[in-house]
Amino acid sequence: MSFSPVVNPVVDFSEYQDEAGQYALTKNVMDNGYCVIKNCDNFKDSVFEIASKIAVPQSTMYGFTQEIKTEPTPRNIAFSGIYLGPHMDFPYYESPPGISFMLCRRNDESVEGGESILIDAFEVAEEIRRCSPEDFKVLCEVPVRYQKIHWDRDDPVYMEWEQPHIVVDSEGTITRINWGPAFEGKSKNDSMTAEYLKAYRLFLQKVNESPTKTVRKLEAGECLVFNNRRMLHGRNEFELNGGTRLLELAFLNICEFRSRAQVLEITQGDGELVKMIGNQNTI
Repeated sequence: MSFSPVVNPVVDFSEYQDEAGQYALTKNVMDNGYCVIKNCDNFKDSVFEIASKIAVPQSTMYGFTQEIKTEPTPRNIAFSGIYLGPHMDFPYYESPPGISFMLCRRNDESVEGGESILIDAFEVAEEIRRCSPEDFKVLCEVPVRYQKIHWDRDDPVYMEWEQPHIVVDSEGTITRINWGPAFEGKSKNDSMTAEYLKAYRLFLQKVNESPTKTVRKLEAGECLVFNNRRMLHGRNEFELNGGTRLLELAFLNICEFRSRAQVLEITQGDGELVKMIGNQNTI
C-alpha cells in the first residue's frame, strides 16, 4: 500500500440521498480513509440520520450521538480549545467503532483555528515496516493498556483494554491501529522495555512527519466521515472570540459498514471485494 494524495474526496448531501452517492462515500472511505459530505442538514441529531444512510449507528458510552462544544471547565480535553494530537477514538473498547461521522453544526467566522487533522496510520505503520522491521515487530507484539475511568458523570465508566499499537491478520496485513496517548493507562512493567519505547517514539515521529496529513477547517453543514481504525484524527487549537464551534458525532460498527460497502460495490461498482476496512477479516 502506498499513499496517493486525493484532490477532493467530497460528496454533496443531495447526491448522498441515493445509492450512487452513498457508494461514492463508501468508496472514498475504503480507498482514501475519509470523505466529506457537504451541505448537510445541521440540526440537532441530524448526524444520526446522515450515518443511518449507511447503517444503524452504534451506541457508545456517550449514546448514539455526541456533541463536541467548548465548556468553561471542560471535563474532557475535546471540550476545550487546546490542540488535540492525532488519535483514534475509543481505543479502550474491545471493538471500537469503525467509522466516524463528524458533523460541523456551527463554526462561526470569529473562531480562529480549530482545523481538523487526519493522518493515514496504515501508511505510517507500513513506512515503519519498510524502514525499521524490528520496531514494526515490537509495535505488533507488545500489549499496551488503554483506559477510560470517569466517575464524575451520571453513568460512571471503568473501561480498560490491552492490545498492541499495530494489529495484523494471519497474512501480515495491517487491520487496525491502536493509538491514543491521552488514553494510555498503566501497562505491565515487562511491556515498558527500552525496545518498546524506541519503537513508540519512532511511531510518534512518523505520525508527526507523515505526508498523508490532511488539514481542513470544517464549515457548518460539512460532515467528515473517516475510518476510526485507520485514520488518526486531531484538531488544531482555537479561540472562539465570542463565537461558537459545535460538532456532533455518530459512529458505525465496522462490520456493518463493510457489509453496506460490499453491497454498494456490487450494485454500483465493479463488484470487487472491499478491502482496507480494518475489521481484521482475512477474506
